Amino acid sequence: MRGIKLFIVLLASVLVSSCKDPIWMKMHTTISSDGTCKREVSYAVSVKREVADSLRNGQMKVSPIPKQIDTTSCKSYETEILSEGGTETQGVAGREKERRDTVMTKFTFDYETVEQMGEKIPLRFYGWDKSERLKSETKVEKWFRWFYTDYEYSETYAGVGDIFPVQMTDYLSQEEASYWCTGLPNLVEGLSGAEAKEKLDAIEKKVNKWGEDAEFLIYFDYIVSHYDSISNPPVSRQRFVELKDSLRQFKTKGSNRFDEYFHTDAFGIFDDGKSLAGKGLEEHFMKLMIISEFEVSCSLSMPGRIVGHDYGVVKDNVLYYKLSGEAMMAGDYTVTVRSREVNTWAYVVTILIVVVAVGSPLYIRRRRGK
Repeated sequence: MRGIKLFIVLLASVLVSSCKDPIWMKMHTTISSDGTCKREVSYAVSVKREVADSLRNGQMKVSPIPKQIDTTSCKSYETEILSEGGTETQGVAGREKERRDTVMTKFTFDYETVEQMGEKIPLRFYGWDKSERLKSETKVEKWFRWFYTDYEYSETYAGVGDIFPVQMTDYLSQEEASYWCTGLPNLVEGLSGAEAKEKLDAIEKKVNKWGEDAEFLIYFDYIVSHYDSISNPPVSRQRFVELKDSLRQFKTKGSNRFDEYFHTDAFGIFDDGKSLAGKGLEEHFMKLMIISEFEVSCSLSMPGRIVGHDYGVVKDNVLYYKLSGEAMMAGDYTVTVRSREVNTWAYVVTILIVVVAVGSPLYIRRRRGK
């Protein structure tokens, strides 16, 4: 999503390099017919050869855990070396080569109810407070139909758009925002290629406008709240606030620095990542980048055969979908799946009833005929 990431690209190139992100993260959820459920969260990381050796000989139990995973309620885990041979990467200044292995670790979480599973979702946004999980509400419904039982499971991940100073839905309709972030509802269904492009271009223009305004307001509001950090400010805080619209127009024209507007270098501290004010602003932008980059490949198994779903694709009776920060920017993100489980015992009982119903009169007649 170019519009959403527009205002964090420059920071991303600096900040991402300091983050030890996993190669991939996956979460598989299993819903059982008795109401219990479990989640398996797995990830792969690239580690130095000595770390992999420590895992092989048992000195270490698990590979470095990504901060996106909360292992508090974990019941069991397992670790596997995916690349025994390792790979070579160029060392510092090209003087040496470092051999690395890819390691996969899987944590298993067991729950008595789906409600408990929603309350203790083992995922969180990297960089946030360690106790801050993603917020999720889960629900499963069950309908007994004699020959089969229908199930419907839904999980709603709370929207995160309120972290931005302006909401996406202030610029787009809820349907447009949802389609841009999740693909549903399908707003281009039935349109020709040219018509679809025209509609998408119009939506993208609104998204870019939202991104530009969000960038400006984050920067502007942060400076206002830290105005006392500025040595010899060119204007008072009150006058700076009064110039908000003028500064917005100036920034829209292509300038990213207020110093150019005021012909001063007083605001340079906010662009300096080494200063206290600059670090604080970077951390603020970092949260936004974290949400934008957050992505977990999810899968879901249900009792019986999956017969309906909204997001994702079904393969070998498993639903696969992507859980991303972008999907939660437009509001709450709900994944729903329906399944049907055949009650084999009901067929057996029915056949027995039919056999008894048909056979009993015949048996009685035979008895009387003797």
